[in-house]
Amino acid sequence: MRKSLSALTVLSLISYATTAGAEAWYAGGYGAINYTHDGSTNDAGVDASYDFGLGLGGYFGFHVQENIRLEGELSYRTNDIDSRGGVPIAGKVESLALMANAFVDFKLKSNVEPYIGAGIGAADVDYRISGIDYTDTVLALQVMGGFATGIAPTVDLTVDYRLFLTDEVRVGSGVGWGRVDYVNSAVTVGIRKTF
Repeated sequence: MRKSLSALTVLSLISYATTAGAEAWYAGGYGAINYTHDGSTNDAGVDASYDFGLGLGGYFGFHVQENIRLEGELSYRTNDIDSRGGVPIAGKVESLALMANAFVDFKLKSNVEPYIGAGIGAADVDYRISGIDYTDTVLALQVMGGFATGIAPTVDLTVDYRLFLTDEVRVGSGVGWGRVDYVNSAVTVGIRKTF
């Protein structure tokens, strides 16, 4: 249900964007280094820790006003699980998220344009523990902040920080993890093209 609502939100943005001029459209992508924060894995508060990982994302959007943007984004994150309760463990966590984002750009008298944003959507979070996958679809939120700088007349280089978090993820009772906190930080570098 949450994934369907997120998809409908993104489709609504596309429908609304058809009223905007073609010059208002943009699209882009990014690569990321990310870190899943240590978090509780059950009601007893046993924490899991994770290694740094990689991520990537793509998006398309449009300018509602000169300094306000709306976009749809698809992103992927992956991290190895380092340990649980201090005990090393072989596993991995991955997430695939569909988000609707809103941004405010700060127009400066320079080639650097800071921006901040926030998003809401849904994420499929998959825990692979001892060769078994446990997947849950959960509500996702994120906040972003960074800057863009022009490298060509209609092309920007983007650099930003993204804090991504979800509802508690339900991991199979067979491994005793219960409900898991999923919070991820990422630093991204990407390219954005305006049409």
